[in-house]
Amino acid sequence: MPLHVALTDSRHDEETLSDRGVRDPGVVGFTGGGACGAERSGRQIKVESETLSSRDLPPSVRPPSQEAQDCPPESGGRLAAVSSRRSTELAVAGWDRYAVLGLVGEGGMGAVYKARDPRLNRLVALKFLRSSDSGLVEHFFREARAQAQIDHPNVCKVYEVGEVAGLPYIAMQLIQGGPLGEAMQSMSLEQRVKAIRDVAEGLHEGHRTGLIHRDVKSANILVERTATGEFVPYLVDFGLAREIKAEDRTIFSVEGTPCYMSPEQVAGDLRQLDRRTDVYGLGATLYEALVGEPPFAGFPPLDVIWKVRTELPRPVREIDHCVPMDLETIALKCLEKEPHRRYDSARALAEDLQRYLDDEPVRARRASWVYVGWSKVRKHRLSLGVGALALVALGMVGGVALRARVTAREQRQRAEEVGALAQEIGQDAKEMELFMRYAYALPLHDTMREKAMIRARLSDLERRVTASGERLGPLADGAGHYALGRGFLALGEVEEAVRHLEQSLSRGYDTAEVSFAAGRARAMLYSRALDKASRLPNREAQEARRDEIAREHLEPALRYLRSSVEGARASMPYASALLALLEGRLDDAYAEGERAFGAEPWSYEARVIQGDALRGRATLSEDRGEHELALGDLRRAIALYREASAMATSDPALYDAQAEAWLGVMRIERHRGADLRAAYEQVIQSCDQSLVAEPRRAVAGANKAWAHIHQGWSLYRQGEDPRESLREALAEAEQAMQWGGPDPLAYNSIGAASWLRAQYEAGIGLDTEEPLRRAVESNRRAIEMDPNYGWAHNDIGIALGLLGERAVARGVDPRRFFSESAEHLDRAVALSPGDPTPRANQAWFHAQRALYELEHGVDPAPSVEHAIAHAESALKMRPGHVASHNNLGLAYMLLAEHLVVVGGDARSSLEKALGSFAVALRSSPADVEALRGSGAAWALLSRVLVARGEDPEAALRAGREALTAALAVAPADGEARLSLAALDRALGWAAVSSGRNPRRAFQAAHEALMRAHTQNPRSARPLAALAALHRDRAMMARRGGRAEEDIGEGLRRIRGALSLNPTLPAYRALQGALLVLKARGSRDAGVRGGLLQRAHDDLTQALAGNRFLSREYGAVLAEIEAMRPVMGAGGAGRGAGGAARRGAEAAVQAGATGGRKR
Repeated sequence: MPLHVALTDSRHDEETLSDRGVRDPGVVGFTGGGACGAERSGRQIKVESETLSSRDLPPSVRPPSQEAQDCPPESGGRLAAVSSRRSTELAVAGWDRYAVLGLVGEGGMGAVYKARDPRLNRLVALKFLRSSDSGLVEHFFREARAQAQIDHPNVCKVYEVGEVAGLPYIAMQLIQGGPLGEAMQSMSLEQRVKAIRDVAEGLHEGHRTGLIHRDVKSANILVERTATGEFVPYLVDFGLAREIKAEDRTIFSVEGTPCYMSPEQVAGDLRQLDRRTDVYGLGATLYEALVGEPPFAGFPPLDVIWKVRTELPRPVREIDHCVPMDLETIALKCLEKEPHRRYDSARALAEDLQRYLDDEPVRARRASWVYVGWSKVRKHRLSLGVGALALVALGMVGGVALRARVTAREQRQRAEEVGALAQEIGQDAKEMELFMRYAYALPLHDTMREKAMIRARLSDLERRVTASGERLGPLADGAGHYALGRGFLALGEVEEAVRHLEQSLSRGYDTAEVSFAAGRARAMLYSRALDKASRLPNREAQEARRDEIAREHLEPALRYLRSSVEGARASMPYASALLALLEGRLDDAYAEGERAFGAEPWSYEARVIQGDALRGRATLSEDRGEHELALGDLRRAIALYREASAMATSDPALYDAQAEAWLGVMRIERHRGADLRAAYEQVIQSCDQSLVAEPRRAVAGANKAWAHIHQGWSLYRQGEDPRESLREALAEAEQAMQWGGPDPLAYNSIGAASWLRAQYEAGIGLDTEEPLRRAVESNRRAIEMDPNYGWAHNDIGIALGLLGERAVARGVDPRRFFSESAEHLDRAVALSPGDPTPRANQAWFHAQRALYELEHGVDPAPSVEHAIAHAESALKMRPGHVASHNNLGLAYMLLAEHLVVVGGDARSSLEKALGSFAVALRSSPADVEALRGSGAAWALLSRVLVARGEDPEAALRAGREALTAALAVAPADGEARLSLAALDRALGWAAVSSGRNPRRAFQAAHEALMRAHTQNPRSARPLAALAALHRDRAMMARRGGRAEEDIGEGLRRIRGALSLNPTLPAYRALQGALLVLKARGSRDAGVRGGLLQRAHDDLTQALAGNRFLSREYGAVLAEIEAMRPVMGAGGAGRGAGGAARRGAEAAVQAGATGGRKR
């Protein structure tokens, strides 16, 4: 009895029960007409088994008659008609676990009731088992508990098992729908296929938990229709039928319904039953979904059992020629007599159905009379004779005549033609392979002419294959696709090779040779995809991509190769080496490759296998941080690839392999800070050789692009100009996409090159908008092609953040860029949760936002806290991550600057910043960002110490050492020179505090700032720093009467800064302060009044834009206010503002100008 039956509309008046709800599935009680008629058309059968009625229940469970009268009827239908003759409610005295609403169906073993669970307020199906046998009850409970472990949306859920009033029960999901056999009448073909696919997934989940259904049929698949019109199938009775009738087994014990039973089931051999038995049952259900009836429908039960064991099902397309051939092939593969020829799992069946739905080639191959006959012809042993071939074909189907509509003479003629065709096109394939092998063995040359000749021959062969397939059937077509696949494989056009080889397999031409060729082709696609994944800059992204390509390429490759090893020729060492490589047994792959080369010294492919195995080992060593081992294996792999290329001098793939191995060397050496020039030259040379052999080879262009990018990074970190390398990278990436089509990794390489160019050009004063926008656009294209490409999200987040920083430097609101940057960086973290790099970049982004807030009077503390949290999160994942330590130091630096401008104690924050930079330098002693950040932190600490009247000498010395080291690595680093100038300015004020002359220190600061300005003339920051320095000198010089020159120069510099960034409040305030100094020196009251008014306007505007400036410039504004009442009284204003002036000078001397200037 099914776990659930659906309540359907009333369409029948007979007082009968449909097979879906009442017949005991444990009894092969075939009554009425055909054994399977009720299954295929909803035909009803009489219930001859004893039923469970109210009189069979104990008194405490019997329903009172009045309650039965008051029970609302079910939604009509046949079961409701039967239950109207009995009670529709079940009441159990004192039982509050469920409220039974009505009888749904019953049979000889028990009954199913509709009930409500008051605790969870949901409807359930309540199944009672009538049995006094403790063993049966235990089986009942055990299987129910086992089924409860199946958690799949297409398997009926078991909620609870228990016992009440001596009756065991199961509470299950109530499904409001009918059996698939009825539902399919209103379903389209696609909906039926989707339903079978979904059930196959649920069946696989049950198999995974160790359960075998044994009675998969349309009646045990219930279908609900959702409010949106979608059909949702549920597999029911999973595992229960077998156990319920365990006590009734006889010698001829068959479990299930014959039309849906496998040959091993009808034979009663319980030892052979496994998941493939259920695949057969689901295949029979698919057959029914395609033609309206299961195999062998309409025959008496014993005839059905005989036919299941001895006859092939009638081909689907003979019944309905409109059924797609791929669906017929899938169904017939499920219905193979031998379990090993069926799908190995329900999951494999579901995947093939999905391929059909996706309009992709299916992988099923059916055993037909042609296939069986060809099992001899395919080995080219035609001397066996066509008569013997026919006998073999007949013997394989149990001596029963095949359902073929052709005469024996036509069979012989067709088999003869198929065999001749296979010989002919097989010879063509061998000739094409040998031709290309000879071409590759010639000295290095352009092989496009030879490949064009092969393509012309393939075009002719394709026409012949199409014509013969239409005339001779699918096997001839399969043989032709095999030859085409081998031809494309010889050309290195692996995608086309895979397409043809898999079509060959799908048409029944499943020899070991075809499987081996398909496995090799898929392995090549896997290797290529793996190489692309290895270039992703972080391990998390690489692992995610490896999982994707394993599902797409590795799994089918392994399946094909494992299948091929059953064939005689597949025992060759090369096949074993390739299989070991794909299974990750790298040492075995290397050893098998050596054995293969020893057996066939002309087989350069064996050396390639060995090289690939060593590259795989190198990747594992690199992941463990064992860089020397990795480099050693990479160089040994390169030597093997070179040995192979000495035998096949014009095979471009061998040069690609060398280039990719050298790129691995570059990647490791770059992170170690080593010189990359030698490896870079080797990559370029290998790529150039590949392009000689095949002038438009996209992979060679892509490899050159990444070589140029690695070299550009190396030059940039050494302080050299990387732009020539980056220009070449861009050109190669664009060229590669012209040759091979758009590719997300190529777009990302364009973005990487553009972003790196922007980094360099920002440091030399060029506008970075164009390269940054190109970086954004390129990564957008990459994301469009692959929305889950985490590294593209990371890179676009950085580029947008830099555009925001650029906007700030020009006085433009950056929040639009910052917001979008945060979205992409958050997405990058979500896609690569175990990778510290996106989190480190989030820390950098929040630090940039904090800086903007600090300069515009907004509390930066929340942004600083976010920056610190992200950096610390990254460091938990990788404690030695240099970028995270640098960004953590930057965050603490910004916190310290905020404390300085509000009058707090910044020393603790500066100590943390210095500690972070020190850890980064222990990991990477020449890291420019860590050296520069450390120097800037020491400079700020020096100013803080001067303001507190403490000795800054140690801080000044440490800062100078760090900045000198930074400039030694990157002489053009303007940021380092700004920090060096800040150190000298602090040194000057320290000299003033101790009564010494600051002139030398101020002059050194001036020289550093002039160099920074010369290197980056479009940056406002050096100009603003020069203006502040001239203000310092003017304030010192006025005591000696020489201030006018510094005031004038300071005003000129700050006007230059404001022309580049007109909205930064600090620049406006500095201009106001310089105007006050100029007003002090003017003897003309009118001029002085005008200067003070302008200064007042500048300072008022500045403090309104940044409230944090009041501590530094509040005294200057107060001086103006004090001078304004006497502005017209000649020079009287000088005395009136003297106190305020001295306050302003004290603020400057205290180092309160230490905020970052743009």
